[in-house]
Amino acid sequence: RRKGSLSSGVADPSDSIIFAVLRHPDERHVGDLGKAVLQTSREVQVHHLLKLLARKLDLKESAWTSFRLSMRPTPAMKGMPPPPHTLSLDTTLGTVVSRHLSDPNQLVLDYRLAQGFSYADVRRDPPPSASHAEGLPPSHGRPRPQAA
Repeated sequence: RRKGSLSSGVADPSDSIIFAVLRHPDERHVGDLGKAVLQTSREVQVHHLLKLLARKLDLKESAWTSFRLSMRPTPAMKGMPPPPHTLSLDTTLGTVVSRHLSDPNQLVLDYRLAQGFSYADVRRDPPPSASHAEGLPPSHGRPRPQAA
């Protein structure tokens, strides 16, 4: 059994956090998550969320490196230090909450593709065809005819 989780795989309520993950209002390339409200351990790091995000959006495995998470402004931020524009990959959710929110139940994270990336960069590659030679240029992977 992992620390912070029950045998069923659900986060231990005493060590968990409930939060929302929403598409950034300016994000136009990727869709919404089917389920925006999540519950997990306070020890989960930002890069774990990004990997989950890429998987839930059915993108290629490496796509998580193309995403950025930021905090959406909420009333719970009043009087707290402002969060960074983009959350650091190794920051835990517990740290984000304790540093930037007066009410831990108001964590809302926005996701978007990092500047310089597009949907074409992160979408899942089409499945390989039955024949490795299909879809390749005529000279690619096949012996070239010998000149007479």
